[in-house]
Amino acid sequence: MKKLMWLLLAAMLGSSSCGLEAKYFEIGRAEKKWNAFHLSTYAFELTRFCECISPRVYVRVEDNVVARVVEVQTGRQIAVADVPWVRTIDGYFEMLRNLPVTTEKWQVEYDQMNGYPRSIAIDPSLQVADDEVSYSIDLLTRD
Repeated sequence: MKKLMWLLLAAMLGSSSCGLEAKYFEIGRAEKKWNAFHLSTYAFELTRFCECISPRVYVRVEDNVVARVVEVQTGRQIAVADVPWVRTIDGYFEMLRNLPVTTEKWQVEYDQMNGYPRSIAIDPSLQVADDEVSYSIDLLTRD
């Protein structure tokens, strides 16, 4: 019986590890595709879904730095410091690479042509309510 339990535990850990390795491989592959475009100035629209209310924003990146954030619905400019969840595309890749290994569930969909993450969903703990966060990146334009 003990042997069976150890085998089951090893199988669970092994499959978990393989799943994680596949996700990190996918991040690297998508990031390589993104980096091939050598974009340092671009814009996109971003929506963050969480327990809080976050407006859809237009994000302007210049020289690989978030330069401007504007609320799409109202046109109101938002100070970059007031929206720490707004990042460059490289910043979202970095966020994904640095997720704690204890993160229980995360899913990413990448743009097929440009490689950037179009959709990110993170749930650090399945046992905790309202800790989930999702990002949707749309309408990326190159300048």
